[in-house]
Amino acid sequence: MKYHRLLACALLSFFVAVATCWASAIGKWQEKAADGDADAQLELSRAYYYGRGVEKRPAEALAWAKKSAENGNAEAMEGLGFLYSKGQGIDHDEKEAALWYRRAAEAGRSRAMLNLGILLRQSKQLKNSPDESMQWIEKAVEQGDPDARSFLGQLLFLGDQYQMPDYGKSVPLLRASAEAGDPVAQNLLGLSLRDHLGSQRDPEEATKWFRAAARQDNPKAQANLGRILGGTRPGSAMDTEGLAWLLLAKKQDEPTAKKSLDLLEAAIPPAKLLAAEKMADQLAGEIAAAGKSQ
Repeated sequence: MKYHRLLACALLSFFVAVATCWASAIGKWQEKAADGDADAQLELSRAYYYGRGVEKRPAEALAWAKKSAENGNAEAMEGLGFLYSKGQGIDHDEKEAALWYRRAAEAGRSRAMLNLGILLRQSKQLKNSPDESMQWIEKAVEQGDPDARSFLGQLLFLGDQYQMPDYGKSVPLLRASAEAGDPVAQNLLGLSLRDHLGSQRDPEEATKWFRAAARQDNPKAQANLGRILGGTRPGSAMDTEGLAWLLLAKKQDEPTAKKSLDLLEAAIPPAKLLAAEKMADQLAGEIAAAGKSQ
C-alpha cells in the first residue's frame, strides 16, 4: 500500500551534516583516514557525500564509508546500508543494504533497525520477512527512536499486505508522535478521534489535531480539517474556514479535497468562495512564515 510521507521516505540517510568547518578539517581527516582511523574515514565519507570542502563524489563517499564500516564503525555500517539501498555511488543492491543495516542494527543503531525492518517488508529484491521486520521495528521503538515510533504507529493504523490494522496498539504510538509534533501522526490521531478508531469519539480533540497538522502544511490534515469544520456543508457555522482549508489541500492535489470541491462548486455562493479564497491565502502565508522561522 502507499504510505504517508514518513513511510515513503523512511529509509533515511545517516549522513546528517555536522556543523563544522569542512574545508579546514579535510586535510586532518585525510591524514587520519589514510592511517585507518574509522571515525576520520566516516567524516571524509560525509565530506564527499555532501561536497563540503571537496568536490561531491558519491563513489568516493561510498569507498570511505565502506572502509570505516569494515573498521568497525557502526554508524558507517548504517550509512553504507543507505547508500546501497538508494544506489548512490554504487548499483542499487538491497541484499548488500540489508547486510550492512543488519550489522549496524546488531551493533545497536536504532535507525538501522528501523531501516532494516522497512527493507524486510518492502524489498523488491529480497524475500520479504514480515515477522523479522516487525521485530526490528519494535526494537527500534523500544530504544526510543522517534521515527520508528511514528512508523510503527502508522503501520498499525493503516495496515499493509502483512499487517491488519490494529487501532488499539497504534493510538498510543500516534499520540506520542503527535505530541512530539509529527504532522502525519497528528492527522491519523485526528482520524482515530473522529471515527472512533481505537479512541473514544471526540470531534473537538480531532479538530485540534487536524489543525495542528494542517498548520504544518499536511494536505490530508487540511482536507480533514476542512470537512470537520463544515467546508462541505455550505451554510454551517464555520464553512468559510472549512472551505479555505479544502482549497489549500486542493492546491496540493489532495484527491479527497479536489473531489469535494468539484462536487460543491455549483452550490458555493461567489461571495462565500471569494471570502474562502482570501482566507486560504492568509493561511498559506502564515504556514509559510512559520516554516521559515523553524
